[in-house]
Amino acid sequence: MYGNVVSFLNQNQRPRPRFNVFQDFMATTTEPIRNVRRDFHRNRFVYNPSLYNHPGPLLPFITSDSLTVQLLASITERDVRLNQAPLPAGHQVLRHGDLQRVWKDILQESDNFLAEQLLLMVADALFGELDDEKAIAAITKTFLWDLPDAPKWVDGSGLSRHNLVTPRSMIALLQKIEEQMPRRQVLELLPKGGVSGTLKFNYAGPRPYVIGKTGTVSNHHSLVGYIRTNQDRYLMFAFMHNNYMVKASEVRREMEKVLRFIRDNY
Repeated sequence: MYGNVVSFLNQNQRPRPRFNVFQDFMATTTEPIRNVRRDFHRNRFVYNPSLYNHPGPLLPFITSDSLTVQLLASITERDVRLNQAPLPAGHQVLRHGDLQRVWKDILQESDNFLAEQLLLMVADALFGELDDEKAIAAITKTFLWDLPDAPKWVDGSGLSRHNLVTPRSMIALLQKIEEQMPRRQVLELLPKGGVSGTLKFNYAGPRPYVIGKTGTVSNHHSLVGYIRTNQDRYLMFAFMHNNYMVKASEVRREMEKVLRFIRDNY
């Protein structure tokens, strides 16, 4: 709910949570901070009344059963109670929704949080518990066992620096995806250079020629996807850079030179 984050309004130079439930968690401090800050291990949001001057930020809150009950009661304006009883043996699962919309949101905006939640849902469906490691082990053994190089995969968000995969394994993964859905469908899900998503402000051309997924953390930048050549051929590519000491924009400029050359000559 609420993306597991709470936002604040600046009301008479005081922060007011957008959701009333969190008003009880507000406190003041004399520390020299100009914004709202949350205690690391609990939902206690503090601000300095003499220095506060900003409407933000978005802060993640710590979830719990009791807080979920409070939020649901506030949203639905109904009496909500926590039920610890197990699901009845004959229970049914309501399956609804367009998965492709979820995939597109993840790929277009690099929604790491949503990606992590999907992996947890896979674990729940397979094992009845929210366990990333079990889901990763099962997926690797079932679907990714034949990648050219075994990946080191530790989380669903992709944000850990312990996640390691080679360029040729990323190409093999693209090929696997194409075995499950038509290429035109894959291209529709991915950001397009100069047009959409995380590539909207890069790799522009008379027509989109880079369609792919970015991955960026400090001093590491990757781009995997397709080049559409001037001869209307689609070529898969995987570009990975690490340990560079310049701005990522400089790396992207050099990548663009290579990608344009391939577009114009193949």
